[in-house]
Amino acid sequence: MTSKSDRTWHLLSNRVLRGLLFVACLIHGMSFAAKVASAQPQDPVLAAAKAAKRLERPILFQDQAGYTLFSPREGKSQVAFRANSPITSASLSNDGNRLALGSYDGGQRRIWVRDLADDPQPLTSDHAPNYLQEVGFSPDDWFVAYQITGHTVGEDVLYLLDLQAKRHWQITPEGMASKYFSWSPDGKHLALGLVFDQKTEVFGDMLMVEQEMDVVILDVATRQFRRVTHTGHAIHELAWSPDGKWIAFKSPEGLSIVSTAVAAERDKSGEDAKPRLLIQNISKEGPPRWSPDSQSLAVSRHASKEIGSNDQLIVVPLDGEPTSYEIAAQIWYYDFSPAGDAIALSASDRNLSLLNLKTKERSVLVNDVGFWSPVAWASRR
Repeated sequence: MTSKSDRTWHLLSNRVLRGLLFVACLIHGMSFAAKVASAQPQDPVLAAAKAAKRLERPILFQDQAGYTLFSPREGKSQVAFRANSPITSASLSNDGNRLALGSYDGGQRRIWVRDLADDPQPLTSDHAPNYLQEVGFSPDDWFVAYQITGHTVGEDVLYLLDLQAKRHWQITPEGMASKYFSWSPDGKHLALGLVFDQKTEVFGDMLMVEQEMDVVILDVATRQFRRVTHTGHAIHELAWSPDGKWIAFKSPEGLSIVSTAVAAERDKSGEDAKPRLLIQNISKEGPPRWSPDSQSLAVSRHASKEIGSNDQLIVVPLDGEPTSYEIAAQIWYYDFSPAGDAIALSASDRNLSLLNLKTKERSVLVNDVGFWSPVAWASRR
């Protein structure tokens, strides 16, 4: 004979068991539904349209008449800049609202910075024999760095333009030369490819130049620099990772990374930062591009030396095996989407396209882009 308390206990126990069973069935059903949904084929363009983070920011590219912003969300293009002077380089601000451009025409070298809602204004104007190779906004959009390229070792220098004060000054150490640059995420430093030695040799009618370069980190405020690598190789391009921990650079060896933390301690320990080679046999055109999570890099590779052959876009994880994507054209420029699941690229088929890294499908966004059109997504910062 059971007591009233025993019957109450059994009743509660049965209700608890039924409740747990219901929750288990619900979780199982949700898991099964998720598996079924993931197994359903998805149109790559439709899948791309659902990636809100990817669509919120515009893509900068070059067309036949100048620079244009393309909005993936609206599927529309907006004229960003038209100029009579040849544009040699361009950079979209991190907030996507301003554009910095370098022009060179008849010995007149200018830096243009424009709010996309207003007319462009030239903030610098110099008569000079050298042209602007690269421009880039600082992470806070207060400064624009720009690289001047000349014909001798003393003519390749980096300048900094203060957008508030509208003044500019040379940032490369006096008497030295630099090529390529990348801002640190906090905007306090610049990574440079600094030229430490240059050798020239004449072969018939050809002048061969061999430069010994290394990666250095330059303090913007003090203009002091510390040497990060001691390889002596030519540096083709470099890029600071979004998390600030790595600097990636391209050299004749391939794509390498070096830890900024090790580099910072070099002066104390006396030991060099050791670059880590990630992949060999890559093309030197185009800078390496970091994924938003700083876990992968994108580079290109010429599949063949024949003109007109297809290229490969390669995503190289810091730890793991690279993934190759066959592109039926010569790759020009490329950049990760803000969500990190796609890459926008321009190529010799004159298309601005979107490569879905999961499905490997490439969908065309804009036809007839400019020759060697750069591609830059509005920054993730």
